Amino acid sequence: MSAADIDTAFTEAIAGWDDKIQCDLAKALGRPCKRAATWLVRQHGCADFLMCTQHYNAHFLRLAEESLAAHGSARCRFCKRKFAAVGAIFTAVRL
Repeated sequence: MSAADIDTAFTEAIAGWDDKIQCDLAKALGRPCKRAATWLVRQHGCADFLMCTQHYNAHFLRLAEESLAAHGSARCRFCKRKFAAVGAIFTAVRL
């Protein structure tokens, strides 16, 4: 790689440095979300999602808590394992 190629790659990399990371959960559901991602959610090794607070609260936290309250467990939609606590289903880190 030449020095010019490195300079070009560096310029392209920093051009979007301040851009917000978009919520990608809605893309997975087929509906685009225009909000910035504020959470990294790691679903016990099955999937990672960058998502806005609204989708985090509605699609992960609330659904997991409702399932645990109603059934005593929540099932992963990817691996089908059952979990007895929210912290076992996923971890979330604020960006």
